[in-house]
Amino acid sequence: MKNAKLQISILILALSLIGGTGCVSYILKSSPSPEETNKRLASEKVAMQRKENEYYSDLILSAKTNPVSKTILSFAYLDPQGHFTRDLNTGLSYLKSAVDDQYPSAEYYYAKFLIYGSATPYKKFDLTEVEFQRSPEAGINLLIKSASKICLAKSLYSTQITEDARASDPNENPAAILSEIYSQGRVTKKDKTLAQLWYLRELIHCGKAYIVIKPSDPLRIVGHEELSQAETLAILLIHRKTEYRNTDSTQQRIAYFKTQLTPREIEQAYQIAETYKKLVHDSESTYPNPNTYAGIP
Repeated sequence: MKNAKLQISILILALSLIGGTGCVSYILKSSPSPEETNKRLASEKVAMQRKENEYYSDLILSAKTNPVSKTILSFAYLDPQGHFTRDLNTGLSYLKSAVDDQYPSAEYYYAKFLIYGSATPYKKFDLTEVEFQRSPEAGINLLIKSASKICLAKSLYSTQITEDARASDPNENPAAILSEIYSQGRVTKKDKTLAQLWYLRELIHCGKAYIVIKPSDPLRIVGHEELSQAETLAILLIHRKTEYRNTDSTQQRIAYFKTQLTPREIEQAYQIAETYKKLVHDSESTYPNPNTYAGIP
C-alpha cells in the first residue's frame, strides 16, 4: 500500500512539473476506489444470480409439457453446474419423460444410459444409487429410433430453452454410434452388414462421416481397412457429394486413387457407389431417412 501511494505521489510530482495537474485530477476522479469496485462486482453477481434463477424457473415451468426443456433439465440434475445438487432419480425421470414424448435427442441420450450407463464419456454415473436397469438391447432399439429421426443430437448444456436457439453437438451422432456398436461387437453381436449400413447412412443422409486416410497406407480408410481399394474409392466418391468442409481434400484423394487403381477397378468403384446408395435407399422402408422427420429434431 505504501509503495502504491509513493508511486502516485511521484506521478503527481512529474505531471505537475510539466503542467499536467489537470490530468492528475482527471485520473484521480475517474479511477474507481476499491470500495466502488467491490460494490460494482457485488451488484453484477446479484444480477447474474437473478438471471440464472429466472432461467431455471422458466425451465421448470416449461418442462411440464416441453420435451426439450425436460431434456435440458434432466442434465441440470444429472450433472449440475452449480444451481441444483445432483439427483439421479429426478434427472433420469425427466429424461425418460422426454423419451415418452418421442423427442429424438432424449431418445439418443437415454439409449446411451441403457447401453453404457452414461450419456457422455466425460461423466460417469453410479447407477447403483438409483432404480435403473441397463439394457443394451433396449438401448440399441431406442438408438435406432433416434437415428431414424436426427443426424445429430442437440447439445445437453444450453442456456436457451427454445429449440431453434440450441446447437447440435457434432460428437453426438446416433448413426455413428450404431455403426461402432455393430462393428466392435462389445455390447451386442458383431454384425458387419449393419455396421456398414449405419456408416453409409451416416455418410449419405447426414454427410457427417469422418474420412481419415491411414498414414501408412493412403489407399485405406482408418476403421475401414477391410474394404478393397475399389470399395474405398466408392466411399470417397459418395463423400465428395456430401462433405461440406473438405471437398478439395476429398477431390485430391480421389485423384490420387485414380492414379493407383486400374481402369477396371475405377469402373467397379463407381458401380459400388451406386450399390451403396441403393442399399441406403432400400433401408429407408425400415429405418426412415432422418431428413424427412417432421417433428422436433
